[in-house]
Amino acid sequence: MEESPIFFDKYFFPVIIPLITALIGWFAKQFYYRFFQLPKVLVHLGHFVQQPGIDYYFIKVICTTKPINITHIYIDEKSTNSTIHLDNENALLPVRLEPPDIYETWIKKDMIKDHEGVYKNVKVHLSTNRVLKSRKNKWVPDFGRIGGLVNARPDPDTQITQSSGYFED
Repeated sequence: MEESPIFFDKYFFPVIIPLITALIGWFAKQFYYRFFQLPKVLVHLGHFVQQPGIDYYFIKVICTTKPINITHIYIDEKSTNSTIHLDNENALLPVRLEPPDIYETWIKKDMIKDHEGVYKNVKVHLSTNRVLKSRKNKWVPDFGRIGGLVNARPDPDTQITQSSGYFED
């Protein structure tokens, strides 16, 4: 029973508490970089108002804190072990984004075979050789314009889009 205070004095306070503090700091830093520092890549399904029968996957890159150069955007289809490179003449690459710029491009749904995994399989390659991974954009309004056509030749017939769902789960 007398060893209990010695354990706390000798091990708990000088070793365990700093270790727990370091772990909490590491997790807080990871959370911060995950949600606030890195550019975001979001994917959602929608269609152009002028072409209601043709669905597209829209890929949006949001520059959050520091300038980035996007060189390539591609989709890794795990089910077919293939890669689909996006080459959209209305949203040209490479492109440089400064905060808070956004860049958006699209691809026909028919060109994708893995519709379940497309939301996590879009990759954005930066000039620094960093590859950003995508996630599903759950907060898409029903109706809107394509955002951030930086370095693009916009076509007026492909500017207004309609989403497949509002605040999807």
